[in-house]
Parts: sequence; C-alpha cells; structure tokens
Amino acid sequence: MWASAADDYSAVAFLDPDFGEGLVFDNLGIAQMVQGKFAEAIVSFSRAIGRSKVPAMSYFKRSLAYQKTGQLDAAISDMNATIQSLPRYAEAHHRRAQQFLRKGLDGLALIDLNTALELDPDDLYARADRALLHERLGNTQAAQDDFRRFAESSRADPRSLDREAHLDFSR
Repeated sequence: MWASAADDYSAVAFLDPDFGEGLVFDNLGIAQMVQGKFAEAIVSFSRAIGRSKVPAMSYFKRSLAYQKTGQLDAAISDMNATIQSLPRYAEAHHRRAQQFLRKGLDGLALIDLNTALELDPDDLYARADRALLHERLGNTQAAQDDFRRFAESSRADPRSLDREAHLDFSR
C-alpha cells in the first residue's frame, strides 16, 4: 500500500506543505524509497529538511537515497550532517563507513566502524564489516578478534550477511 500512502502524503503536502514541520515530506520520501523512486525521495527529503527544525533524520534518509542513486559524495555529505547533529548515533557512523568503503576510503571507513562499535558493541553488521576490512587490510589479529566476537553472537557467515536489508531503513 506504499503507492497509496505516497498519494496521500502528496495530497497533504499539496494542501499544506508546512504540515508537521516537514514530517509529511519525510513520510512521502520513505514511501517513495520503498517503491524504488529514489530521485523523487531525494526531492521529498530535501523539502523535509527545509521545513524541519531538527532535520538530522531526514538527512540520514536522504543520504541513503543518494547512495542508492550512486551519488556517494552527496550521501557522505548528508551523513556528515546527521553525525554533526547526532554524534552518538552508531548507525550513522556505520552507514558512512559503508559509503567510504564504496569510495575506496578504507582508512576513513575503519575510523567510522570503530566509532560505531564503541557506540554499539552489539552491532553484528558493523562487527562483520570491520572484520572483513581488517582482513582486506592485512590486519590479521584484528580481523580474527572481530570474527571471534561475531561468532560469539551469531552463527551466520559474516561474508554472506544481507547488507542491503540492514542498510535499507524501510525494511
């Protein structure tokens, strides 16, 4: 029913674009993303950011939409805005690490993965990502430590985790 929800949010936005201080555009953006309409979602989240007094989560969601469209610099910029407002939000650090990895910025990704795990030591996805990054970088002992800690909490193979499910906030 996401298409119907998007239609309803569009109608509300047309009638009162300031309704909920950007919340209607934020919800519209979510409905659009779930339908795979990432360019439209970027516009909606931008409108939400312009109307919100606290836009951090709209930046967070727009970052994912930018990421889905391959606009990694814009995605990182929006995640920077999220982290500036919510520095203890572990998922923002983890998500930015994923974006850094996609750009080949392993050192910055490692810093963000370390921060994400300091803030949320139980995040198995961040633990798996850091283990794999350590392994790729040749940090054998650090990789083994992370793989061991991962195995203490999960029987899953860290290489086969569904990262898209984890990174898609709409699931």
